[in-house]
Amino acid sequence: MIAWVGSVGLSMTWLLSPLAGYLCDRFGCRITCFLGGILCIVGLVTTSFANSLAVMFFTYSMVFGLGACFIFNSSHLVIEKYFKQKLSVATGIATLGMSIGVFYTAPLLQVLLDSVGWRKRVKNNGSIFHTYLSLKLDVYPERRRNNNNNNNNNNNNNNCSRCGSGDKQQI
Repeated sequence: MIAWVGSVGLSMTWLLSPLAGYLCDRFGCRITCFLGGILCIVGLVTTSFANSLAVMFFTYSMVFGLGACFIFNSSHLVIEKYFKQKLSVATGIATLGMSIGVFYTAPLLQVLLDSVGWRKRVKNNGSIFHTYLSLKLDVYPERRRNNNNNNNNNNNNNNCSRCGSGDKQQI
């Protein structure tokens, strides 16, 4: 039964992808990714205090899974903003990086589990996501980069204020 906690959390990464895509369109990839990081931290830290499987299903499977969904989808969607010509290659390289991360993370997490126990390991994962959040603050300079390019090329003000695209949205 405990394996279902991780399985449901992993399935949430793809199950709620339409919601993550909507949030990326509405608020931008940076905000969606940042919200996902916060959800991951909250989910992991609260999971470390869980005393029942039902609480773990909520905190890890739902909260952490939703945060991972937001991070995963926004990280893939933002690639299109930087790579127009070689989008397929850029997406392939980004996906390769994620798979390499999964490859080395599993043994590392097992060493942490054996040395400090599962509760401290989950808290350590939360601190890793804290570092991730710090790095994500400057990874997606969408507004600055796209506005400069669009203003130089078009010289009009019909750009979206959030991402700099030519699709001005009415709010």
